[in-house]
Amino acid sequence: MKLILSQPLFAQAIETAASVADKKIEHVADFILLTVKDGVLTVIGTDMERESKTCVTLDQESEDGIALVSGKKLKDLVKSAPNDSVVTFKSNPKEPDAFTMTFSGTRSRFTLRGKDATMFPSIDMDGNQKTLSVDRVQFVRALDAMSKFMADQDVRYYLNGVQLVADAQSVKLTATDGHRLSQSRVALESNSADAPFDVIIPRKAVLDIIKMLKSGDETIQIATTANHIVLTLGSNTYISKLIDGKFPDAERVIPRKNQVVYRANRSLLIGSLTRAAILANEKFKGIRMNFTGNELSIEANNPEQDAANEVVDIESVTQGNVEIGFNVKYVIDALQMYTDENVLIELQDGNSSALIRTEAANDHIAVLMPMRL
Repeated sequence: MKLILSQPLFAQAIETAASVADKKIEHVADFILLTVKDGVLTVIGTDMERESKTCVTLDQESEDGIALVSGKKLKDLVKSAPNDSVVTFKSNPKEPDAFTMTFSGTRSRFTLRGKDATMFPSIDMDGNQKTLSVDRVQFVRALDAMSKFMADQDVRYYLNGVQLVADAQSVKLTATDGHRLSQSRVALESNSADAPFDVIIPRKAVLDIIKMLKSGDETIQIATTANHIVLTLGSNTYISKLIDGKFPDAERVIPRKNQVVYRANRSLLIGSLTRAAILANEKFKGIRMNFTGNELSIEANNPEQDAANEVVDIESVTQGNVEIGFNVKYVIDALQMYTDENVLIELQDGNSSALIRTEAANDHIAVLMPMRL
């Protein structure tokens, strides 16, 4: 086996596979599979719940072969090499289980011990696939926004991820941790859903997918089976098991008829909230927001008797005054989902959930439950 590849391309090829590789898999803990065949390098990593596969065309001399080596060690070595170097990775004919690696421009030589490639496990796909295509930029933006609203290690296991519901025109993403909720809708590239589906992607997979989709081709292929989701972006494929559970009905908690509406400059409001958060209770992060006329008063305090009070100019779209408490981090997270200059904050009273959205679209919303102060 032999491959020659630039440091940036090799580092990118093994990044996701190495992060997916699980230290708990017996005999091949933390190992990734590298295969060279007909001038193409394929890198695979798995923890038996997630699997990442990346293919790279080799434009220099190569020899077919296969290697099963430590993903972490390989990743760390390649990342430490000069960015302008070329990596040569090849098997050692004298030692079948050894692989050597060198970096151009350096006088270095590294030997990695491999294992029997037949020991490497793979995820067995199940059943028929339902497929659709979406724009990469729109999808990763929506998924990134949902990621802040997912639960983390909640006993309600179905909340530890993002729900995807697809129909013939769009895919709807929803996430909630029980205290806040976010929902977004992304149009399909065409009416490409051969059948509707309703699935929950686990938290770890969501974070992996966001990293994977930061760059690449503009169209993502998404396929689901009864137990798995498969995302394909160019030469990259990612598989994850789905959460087996029923996601709560978001429509029951989204306040569609709040009658007190205010328009606020998003950046100015984030700045005011960030300052107030510094003096809020470190554990509960509670703040009081008093909407009156065209002013918003933000108040925070803590057990040390520090206090913050800041008044922000806002615009009253419909008449009504509301005083309400929130976790300040939740409000900032909701505002940071958007890029618009202004946001609409829709309220009912101090005991009811608030809805935050923009005027440009109603298909991307955040819902915040009030906090008793």
